[in-house]
Amino acid sequence: MASKTAIFKKLRKKNAKEHIRSLFEQQQNALLEDMSLAQRYTDIIRKISMSFKIKLPIEVKRSFCKHCYSVFPASGRVRLQNGKVVKYCEKCRNFTRIPYK
Repeated sequence: MASKTAIFKKLRKKNAKEHIRSLFEQQQNALLEDMSLAQRYTDIIRKISMSFKIKLPIEVKRSFCKHCYSVFPASGRVRLQNGKVVKYCEKCRNFTRIPYK
């Protein structure tokens, strides 16, 4: 039988995951209107995931630069090259290669 603290931790992690999902949706909506608000949502998502030790879903993780954490659609380019998606960040001038089939 699991202790009350273990159950409480699982419940808090589950709530944090739901919060991350809702913040991601708000971030995607804010991209069209206010870039600074979208960046703030990204910062909050990262802080929640680090404090609860939660792995971010792939679509959330790939929505911002892994080097400077700026939101991707507005701060960079996305190209297809030799079976890879290449995301180039305009702010930090780094790129990320993601293979695809």
